[in-house]
Amino acid sequence: MQATDCYKYDNHNVYRGTRVFKTDIYETKEGYTIEVELPGYKRENINLDYNKGYLTITAKKEEENREYIRKETFTGEAYRTFYLGEDVDSEKIIAKLENGVLSINLFNKTKEEIKRKIVIE
Repeated sequence: MQATDCYKYDNHNVYRGTRVFKTDIYETKEGYTIEVELPGYKRENINLDYNKGYLTITAKKEEENREYIRKETFTGEAYRTFYLGEDVDSEKIIAKLENGVLSINLFNKTKEEIKRKIVIE
């Protein structure tokens, strides 16, 4: 798998004009893990979609009705899309939200699933 972010960075690795999540991606024995910081987001307001090698994370946080002296946190909807490649087994993607961190475990397809002989009928 080659996790490619579908956004372009500026010179300081900060996205311009786009609200995105801070994300770490690392390799495991079975595939990869993506960890996304989502403090204050509710499980029911987070969506994950995998389609043709692309994983899209969408999350929405509602504005709380209070008088702010200073507000630095984001409310509203934000998303992030990563190209993971075709070797991810989409049936085995596992996601867990704990302590404001969304962990997504991605498992590689076995060699038999990636490459197979096609019988001509």
